[in-house]
Amino acid sequence: MGIVGYQILIASIIIIASFFGYRALGYACGIAALWTLTHVFMPWLAAIQFGTILVSGLIGLLIATVSESIQASIKAIKGRISKSKSEYNQKWGQTTEHQTKQTLGSKIRITAGKVSMEAELNDTDTAKKIWDALPIEKRGNTWGYEIYFSIPVKAKEENASEVVNLGEIAYWPPGSAFCIFFGPTLASKGDECRAASPVNVVGKLLGDPKNFRIVANGEKVIIEKAE
Repeated sequence: MGIVGYQILIASIIIIASFFGYRALGYACGIAALWTLTHVFMPWLAAIQFGTILVSGLIGLLIATVSESIQASIKAIKGRISKSKSEYNQKWGQTTEHQTKQTLGSKIRITAGKVSMEAELNDTDTAKKIWDALPIEKRGNTWGYEIYFSIPVKAKEENASEVVNLGEIAYWPPGSAFCIFFGPTLASKGDECRAASPVNVVGKLLGDPKNFRIVANGEKVIIEKAE
């Protein structure tokens, strides 16, 4: 493979990685730079290759930013649709008021990056479905001080509410997503914890919720039954 071919390959890998988020883009650029330092010994060729990495990285950064914006827009649109449905149900007598349920005593452990904390599920049908689906391992998305990610659970709105308490965990019906609330989100007014649209509260964290603020977007999250 010639010099041009190598540059095209490196640029392609970096740009493709950007579609998977900032973390993947950073890894791709770092690996490409390390490979150049350890395998390319001609100064002029190294300069060309670092130039390729820089330009590809900038293009990738733009792609990752647009991708994140699209995901946030999709979540907001789903939220508005769910909110409209919630208002319709409330108008016709189907309650969506947030009611705290008695806990089952079923404890789970949530590990996100370097943070690990137990939580207790309540006695809602949604919480029981989540319990039956454990263990679950996904990559988390951050939205302000909220972590959310899709899970293999399907449930309808159940005593759903947009505003939840600090440290509560919930299920977001439009995206079949598990949510961890540890502070204001991008939709919050003041210090409240506000979801994009009504969520089913399924339990609460048994520790300081603010510990999750160090978790970065794209970190691996594991939910499992506590021993």
